[in-house]
Amino acid sequence: MSYSVADLPNFNGEWKGYYEQFGNAHAMVLSFTFNAAGTISGEGDDTVGQYTITGKVEPDSSFQFTKQYAGAHSVEYKGTVQWGDGELPAMSGKWSNGQETDSFLLRPNKNMQQFSSEWKGYYSQLGSKHEMKLSFLMFQQDAKIFGAGTDDIGKYEISGRVDPKNCFCFTKQYIGAHSVSYSGSVHWKKMPTLQGNWVLGGGQTDSFELKPVQCMQEYSGEWKGHFMQNGDKNDMDTCFAFYQDGQIAGKGKDSIDSYTILGNIKENDAFEFTKQYASTGTDAVTYTGSVKWVDEQPVMEGEWKLGSLSDKFSFNPVMA
Repeated sequence: MSYSVADLPNFNGEWKGYYEQFGNAHAMVLSFTFNAAGTISGEGDDTVGQYTITGKVEPDSSFQFTKQYAGAHSVEYKGTVQWGDGELPAMSGKWSNGQETDSFLLRPNKNMQQFSSEWKGYYSQLGSKHEMKLSFLMFQQDAKIFGAGTDDIGKYEISGRVDPKNCFCFTKQYIGAHSVSYSGSVHWKKMPTLQGNWVLGGGQTDSFELKPVQCMQEYSGEWKGHFMQNGDKNDMDTCFAFYQDGQIAGKGKDSIDSYTILGNIKENDAFEFTKQYASTGTDAVTYTGSVKWVDEQPVMEGEWKLGSLSDKFSFNPVMA
């Protein structure tokens, strides 16, 4: 899997690193935002003080940004984006304040321990894909991996390791039966994907892929959307709450009136909820559809229905 500057928006968020000065390394913690046009913005703090960042990254992976300390001087950073360590980007180069210059290094603050949770995926065998569900997959600070799950063969336990370069290997031990060796590498986008090959005694081998189960509870908050009616698009502003038991609740407003929402979402990401307008005597509107994950972000799409009337709708989370 290859990456380019166009993938940098997948790593918006906290970055950590250091800048060197007078032979010492000084820690930096900052929040970067990269957009599709290559613009860089952000903010952070270090031993000097708080600062904002503005700059640009070019298609050839070179970049420049200005680190402006609040009410004080600015520092220019120039360098190159490099991909490594499991395809996590690194920004390295030289800083200059007009009088001094030295090196720096920044990386996204992502690690596998953040994704110790439920995972799912598949293994391929004889031209078919077989579902794998892991009730948990844990990544420890000492690089150990352990977990448990089920597939169409049976229940199994997992134990293994992931190294600093994000290469991994683990054994899938079926309870009371045979074991299978898995190895590969971690590929990062907004979330990690484990990809590689499995090997069974006797030399049989094929590919597999595992991803963290994305949780709708993380997206409780403000969503924007629209419903279609008579060829017109009608905006909706809604605050959704997604609960662990699958319940959906919320409230919002559109061109008709304010409303409340109540419903459920299933394991297969299918959902149904009713939209009850505050207006007395107004019937509730039924919304049914499914959650689709686009660039690892949820989109709720489907059809609304009120009596004999029906049409399409769509919701997207408002990202901070």
